[in-house]
Amino acid sequence: MRKFRELMQDVALSPEDEERYHVMQVGTQLRYTWTAMLVTILFQLYNICYTLIYTHGTLSTTSSKVYLCLYIIMLSVTGALVLYRFAALRHSYPPERTLRLQTAYAAFSMLWALAITLYDQRVSDNVTTYLSLAIFLSLLIYFKPLQALLTFGVPQLILVILWWRQYLFDGSVYGQLISTTAVAAMSFFIACYRYYAGRYTFAEHQTILRQNQQIQDKNKLLELLVHRDDLTGIYNRRFLKAYLPVLCAQAQSLRQPLTVFMVDIDDFKTYNDSFGHQRGDTCLRLVAQAMNVQMSQGYFLRYGGEEFCGIVMGLSPSEALEEGRSLCEAVEALKLDTAEPHRYVTVSIGVFTAVPERPDQWKEMINKADKALYQAKKLGKNQAVFDGAQNECPCF
Repeated sequence: MRKFRELMQDVALSPEDEERYHVMQVGTQLRYTWTAMLVTILFQLYNICYTLIYTHGTLSTTSSKVYLCLYIIMLSVTGALVLYRFAALRHSYPPERTLRLQTAYAAFSMLWALAITLYDQRVSDNVTTYLSLAIFLSLLIYFKPLQALLTFGVPQLILVILWWRQYLFDGSVYGQLISTTAVAAMSFFIACYRYYAGRYTFAEHQTILRQNQQIQDKNKLLELLVHRDDLTGIYNRRFLKAYLPVLCAQAQSLRQPLTVFMVDIDDFKTYNDSFGHQRGDTCLRLVAQAMNVQMSQGYFLRYGGEEFCGIVMGLSPSEALEEGRSLCEAVEALKLDTAEPHRYVTVSIGVFTAVPERPDQWKEMINKADKALYQAKKLGKNQAVFDGAQNECPCF
């Protein structure tokens, strides 16, 4: 009972959610009412043909003319709504307009069923069309509570008033009055329940989606914090350990060369001793950002201290060496002064390129690139050098 009371309370949706909800309702009704309207068109065509055949095309009686007119009206209105829906799909009409038109069509259908029912009373007490249509519409069409009240309440009120005046002292319609009133009330209840339950479910779903998005955003932020270096803002060594094995396995499966750059800032200890650690941190940030921008593909990260590491897939040995030289030039172009006159901060780079033969070979690649870095230092610094044991087409 508590859950029922919660469902029967209107849920306030934001304008964006209201628009999404209307789009969802239009989509739902488009899926389920196309068939109903096409069946209605076919049924009215059958009724028209049957009336013409039954009267041999003469329409000699008043009842045949009345029924034919009612059938043609329903056929025309339903056909017009079908044409509108095709236009709405093509021109993307506002969903609110489509829902209002669908509700108006449902109200018209109830009035049409009322006219058929009242005219049928001349010869029978059949109210099947009226009852079945009321239940069908309450299950199929999206009504707001007021719309449902008008759609099912107004025809029923007209029916009760007309029957009450015509059969005031006749108990023959008492059963029809009770049954039609009960079905009208039930249809109104069903429509209201679907309205509130639908909005309640949609609001809960949107809340879950937003919570999931918040969780994903927090996870991304957490991953960013875990895999980013606080000082320089680029990737850190945790990222290397987490993703380099994956890149190595991918390069192995694609038979693509994987290049490792080991980078070290030249004489950084002397720089720190001369200018202090705060300026040393600034130097690390500027150097890291310059090389990170220069390395447009792959990943660039801080390995530790003044050491950095770059990982790129798909470079040939000559391209890898050229990339290393461009990194050196990018740092020298910063023109960061050192303690020595006319000398700027530079980096030395060891390069190693190979097509991995096993997923765990990345450790050996880092060691070989580190050896190449040592050679770059030994050869005078401010340069990129391949590992000395590497030939023109490096591989293990």
